[in-house]
Amino acid sequence: MFSNGFQQPQVNNTGSYLMMAAGMTGLGYLAYTSMDMKKNMGSYQMKGETFMSPLVQQRVGKTLGYFGYGIGATGGIVFALRNSMRAAGANPWLLLGGSIASLIATHMIDYETQYPLKMLAYTGFIGCTALSILPLIQMSAASVIADAALATGVTMSTLATIAYNAPSEQFLMWGGALGIGCGAMMGVSLLSMMVPGSKALFNVWLYGGLVLSGGLVLYRTQSIIHDAKTVQNYDPVTKSVGIYLDAINMFIRFLMIMQDNKKK
Repeated sequence: MFSNGFQQPQVNNTGSYLMMAAGMTGLGYLAYTSMDMKKNMGSYQMKGETFMSPLVQQRVGKTLGYFGYGIGATGGIVFALRNSMRAAGANPWLLLGGSIASLIATHMIDYETQYPLKMLAYTGFIGCTALSILPLIQMSAASVIADAALATGVTMSTLATIAYNAPSEQFLMWGGALGIGCGAMMGVSLLSMMVPGSKALFNVWLYGGLVLSGGLVLYRTQSIIHDAKTVQNYDPVTKSVGIYLDAINMFIRFLMIMQDNKKK
């Protein structure tokens, strides 16, 4: 499901440093903005901003809990099957079909009335995801996997905390641009099938996808908060799926970058 069709070429370290510098600059600005909003909460409330009630906090907490379950279960499945060649050789088309089917089922099954069945579908989707990334895990050193997991955790936590603490919904305005970005990334993946081994396309997929995942984390976090405030029948399981996929895609790219850097 997450295969990109590229033969991984050498990746220049300069891109990593530039991306890190840009990310730190952006995070610094967003952190400053968020702190200013918190400090001047009264003036923002006069402008119509709404802050989170206990119910909204409970809903958001449940969503993050299901996200944590997804990440933990993925890690557990990968660890349990880390030496299994049969699991790593699973038919990718069957995994793709299983992923799509379980994802659709997770979204369609009602959270309130069919909770066990919904969790079964969500767990099935997590299992397909874990099997999809298993071959990449088996090709990577344990130290590199740990570094990639740490980088993903720090990045996700930082971005989600900024979006969570920001009293406005400024990142929801990014929806259109992020949608275009997702479409462009799909186009890059399709183009890579016609131009295999292209370093330029690979770098666009790798670094562009990492930046896109970061933007999606900000957007989805505030989307979760917005829906927790406004939706009557809130579904924390369904809302956790998007940010779970963002974390997986971010981890894959961090792993590829660090794996290449370790070779140099």
